[in-house]
Amino acid sequence: MNLLAAMVLALASPNWDESPYIPALYRLPAEPVVWGAEHGRVLLRELRCGSCHVAEDSAVAAPPPAPNLNGLRHRMRADNLYNKLDPESNWDRMPAIVYGDDGEAKREALTHFLMSDDGTRPPPAQTADGDAIARGDALYHSIGCIACHEPMHEPAPTPPAEDDPFADTAPLVKSASQLDGFSVVLRNRMGNTDLSALTQFLLDPLVVIPDGRMPSMHLSETEARDIASYLLRDQEAKPSDAFETDPEKAAYGRQLFSALRCSACHARADADLPPPSPPWEVIANANVGDCSGPADYGIADTRMTEAMQIALAEPTAPPSIPETLTALNCFACHERDGLGGPLDYRQQFFTTTIDADLGDEGRLPPTLTGVGAKLTEDGLRGILLEGESVRPYMATRMPDFGAANVAHLVPMFLEEDKNPDAPATDVSGLEHHHRNHYGRQLMGTDGLSCITCHDLSGARSLGIPAIDLALTPGRIQPSWFKQYLLDPASLRPGTRMPAFFAEGKSSFPGLFGGDANKQIEALWIYLREIEQTRLPVGMEDDTNYELVPAERPIVLRTFMEGVGAQAIAVGFPQGVHVAFDARFPRFALAWTGKFIDAESTWADRFSPFAKPLGDVFSLFPDGPPVANLVRADAAWPEENVLRFRGYTLDADGTPAFLYQTPEGVDIHDRLQPTDESHLRRRLEAGPGGEMLSVLIARAPKLVVVEDGRFSVNGTTITLVTGEATPLSTGETVELRAHLPASDGTRSVEWEILW
Repeated sequence: MNLLAAMVLALASPNWDESPYIPALYRLPAEPVVWGAEHGRVLLRELRCGSCHVAEDSAVAAPPPAPNLNGLRHRMRADNLYNKLDPESNWDRMPAIVYGDDGEAKREALTHFLMSDDGTRPPPAQTADGDAIARGDALYHSIGCIACHEPMHEPAPTPPAEDDPFADTAPLVKSASQLDGFSVVLRNRMGNTDLSALTQFLLDPLVVIPDGRMPSMHLSETEARDIASYLLRDQEAKPSDAFETDPEKAAYGRQLFSALRCSACHARADADLPPPSPPWEVIANANVGDCSGPADYGIADTRMTEAMQIALAEPTAPPSIPETLTALNCFACHERDGLGGPLDYRQQFFTTTIDADLGDEGRLPPTLTGVGAKLTEDGLRGILLEGESVRPYMATRMPDFGAANVAHLVPMFLEEDKNPDAPATDVSGLEHHHRNHYGRQLMGTDGLSCITCHDLSGARSLGIPAIDLALTPGRIQPSWFKQYLLDPASLRPGTRMPAFFAEGKSSFPGLFGGDANKQIEALWIYLREIEQTRLPVGMEDDTNYELVPAERPIVLRTFMEGVGAQAIAVGFPQGVHVAFDARFPRFALAWTGKFIDAESTWADRFSPFAKPLGDVFSLFPDGPPVANLVRADAAWPEENVLRFRGYTLDADGTPAFLYQTPEGVDIHDRLQPTDESHLRRRLEAGPGGEMLSVLIARAPKLVVVEDGRFSVNGTTITLVTGEATPLSTGETVELRAHLPASDGTRSVEWEILW
């Protein structure tokens, strides 16, 4: 037996009847009770073996960070800290590092040192009252806390039956109060803290426990205080900072903190860094103050030591998906490939926020099987990293584990769940996808009636409020969308989603001859373009098609009188609106008052061109806004040969139009009102080897009011940046700006006042 294996086997203390507890470890597959390398890798990371030990070509990978000990005196009471350092009372993932004849003196010294950091005291929390406790009770048992922690409600949970497939996990049970062995027990931990500290901790647990093993539940301050009140409902008042530290003992504790390598795992601002890791041979043969001594992790379950020994024989590898889901206890809520999901007796606590029969889909977190083939990269990042929630009817919340702990799952899900047999999907915008009114018909009550169950773009469904389908294109991969509609039960067994396309045939034969593929693709196109189209029949108000910009601009691609068949109308909340010609790139129209009536755009693809609803006035000259002239005073070209490249939206929804000169210079053209009578326009050109000219205005008469300010047909143009020069061209005067050749960007910006 090599020294690495000997060290691992030495971790099993014959005098210890408990083991480090990792809630979801039992969820990993075993044959039938023998654990393998996957279990071992989880243990090596969760016990943070790599904080002290480095072994070339072994599975001792970089460990997750341990709890932050700065400001500990305001989170934990001194007597509880002292007791936690007692090797006979410790049963979690921290090794028993203080033992021997002088163990009590060392524990006392470490307590004085750790309590000597005043840190930042949390603000006082309100005194717990009966209403706060009741609210905290409801929150604790509904938002997901009981997925990891013990339920405290009647009816009391019952342990697994003797014939339960997980009955072999009995060695993991810590005490009768742990109920089933699958909980991170709170009842024996609440004496550690007080109401103020626990409230602050629940608001942002990742500050204290950065490894994500206690995630954020997106609590408001009131919710955090209510849950803290409930958990501490039986606590007697005892200030956490009543303990007075002894400077001499604290100094000795500081030395111990370094000597015992506490800072190898824990952050502490005023502690020395640990010495370099000794080689494995020294660790394996030492018998004082290290994890192979007689008082250590106290691993009594031989499955653990055997699994770690197997893992140590394998090369180092990043945590796999099952290993990460085990470490973060995701299996407490989610199922993946037959592993995990809420245990039967806990399922009663998974509920909905509304009084509607949504079935298990409305109350239980979704399966993670094939989630990388289902969700887009943005969809995965939104859920895992940005706290997005698309199921407001589900009481259980998706926790925030911290980006550092879950970001690696995004590419892993996408790669591991690739589906080579996914159905071909054409959502290119060609052929019947050119317009989305076919999908609109299918979505409404004159088609498949999807809106009977589903919300759509914020509009309530006609029945139960299932997930808003407008969120689909940003989250769901088109191939999964098609596969799901073709056979919902194959991807979500037990789903209430009807099979509209049984055996590949549509239940609505009146469109595309009942072709299921074309109908599903039309639905996708409609959802993708929902922001610039009308709601389906049965959901919209058929009497009014006026678009009214309220909080954000509205961008509508349409056929428009005075612009053409490739117009992009932009309505602003300020009551000033413009239209851009995407065929011959330029701003073409401006008007004030009402924005536009979209009936002609939405009702019939062959309907007359839309018209502005307000008062149109002339602000923009005909022809291309940018030109590469032979000389500055050359005649302005009549033909617009610029190439449209799309548009981008900034944070408030204002578009910036992108186009390109024949020479390949990129133009960024942005226009936005500052109030009901001002427009500000900025035209920016990318790098280019020649001068570019910008046509700002053209009129029969142009007056220079003062330097940088001009009067044109009753409007005033003021240069904000850059310079402009009037040029007489016979019957008209043109106001031109010139952007010199540059290896970087160059721009001109002006305001228009009428």
